[in-house]
Amino acid sequence: MLTINDVKQGDTVKVRSSFGGGPVVTGVVSGVFADIKRGYPGIDYKLNGCEDPASERWAYLDQVDEVVKNK
Repeated sequence: MLTINDVKQGDTVKVRSSFGGGPVVTGVVSGVFADIKRGYPGIDYKLNGCEDPASERWAYLDQVDEVVKNK
Protein backbone atom coordinates (compact mmCIF):
# COMPACT_ATOMS: atom_id res chain seq x y z
CA MET A 1 0.00 0.00 0.00
CA LEU A 2 1.28 3.47 -0.90
CA THR A 3 1.90 6.21 1.64
CA ILE A 4 1.89 9.97 1.08
CA ASN A 5 5.69 9.78 0.96
CA ASP A 6 5.50 7.54 -2.13
CA VAL A 7 3.62 10.10 -4.25
CA LYS A 8 4.77 13.59 -5.22
CA GLN A 9 3.34 16.51 -7.16
CA GLY A 10 4.13 15.93 -10.84
CA ASP A 11 4.07 12.12 -10.60
CA THR A 12 2.05 10.18 -13.14
CA VAL A 13 -0.29 7.73 -11.42
CA LYS A 14 -2.84 5.05 -12.27
CA VAL A 15 -6.01 5.58 -10.24
CA ARG A 16 -9.15 3.46 -9.85
CA SER A 17 -11.87 6.06 -10.49
CA SER A 18 -15.32 6.32 -8.87
CA PHE A 19 -14.06 5.68 -5.32
CA GLY A 20 -12.22 2.56 -6.49
CA GLY A 21 -15.14 0.95 -8.32
CA GLY A 22 -14.57 2.48 -11.76
CA PRO A 23 -12.07 2.05 -14.55
CA VAL A 24 -8.38 2.79 -14.06
CA VAL A 25 -7.39 6.23 -15.36
CA THR A 26 -3.99 7.85 -15.71
CA GLY A 27 -3.33 11.31 -14.34
CA VAL A 28 -0.70 13.74 -13.10
CA VAL A 29 -0.64 14.53 -9.38
CA SER A 30 -1.23 18.20 -8.55
CA GLY A 31 -1.33 17.82 -4.77
CA VAL A 32 -0.78 15.27 -1.99
CA PHE A 33 -2.69 15.53 1.29
CA ALA A 34 -2.47 13.73 4.63
CA ASP A 35 -6.21 14.41 5.02
CA ILE A 36 -8.02 14.87 1.71
CA LYS A 37 -11.38 13.98 3.27
CA ARG A 38 -12.62 12.48 6.54
CA GLY A 39 -9.08 11.89 7.85
CA TYR A 40 -7.89 9.79 4.90
CA PRO A 41 -4.82 10.60 2.78
CA GLY A 42 -5.30 11.37 -0.89
CA ILE A 43 -4.32 13.26 -4.00
CA ASP A 44 -5.57 15.85 -6.43
CA TYR A 45 -4.82 14.93 -10.04
CA LYS A 46 -5.51 15.97 -13.59
CA LEU A 47 -6.37 13.43 -16.27
CA ASN A 48 -3.53 12.85 -18.73
CA GLY A 49 -3.77 14.74 -22.00
CA CYS A 50 -6.78 16.79 -20.95
CA GLU A 51 -6.67 20.58 -20.62
CA ASP A 52 -10.33 20.91 -19.61
CA PRO A 53 -10.67 22.17 -16.00
CA ALA A 54 -13.28 19.42 -15.53
CA SER A 55 -10.44 16.89 -15.76
CA GLU A 56 -9.33 17.92 -12.25
CA ARG A 57 -10.13 15.10 -9.83
CA TRP A 58 -9.31 13.86 -6.35
CA ALA A 59 -8.89 10.35 -4.97
CA TYR A 60 -8.17 8.61 -1.72
CA LEU A 61 -4.62 7.27 -1.67
CA ASP A 62 -5.85 3.66 -1.52
CA GLN A 63 -7.36 4.18 -5.01
CA VAL A 64 -3.87 4.77 -6.45
CA ASP A 65 -2.73 1.48 -7.98
CA GLU A 66 0.66 2.58 -9.26
CA VAL A 67 3.08 5.48 -9.48
CA VAL A 68 4.14 5.24 -13.13
CA LYS A 69 6.68 8.06 -13.28
CA ASN A 70 8.29 10.27 -10.67
CA LYS A 71 9.12 13.82 -11.62
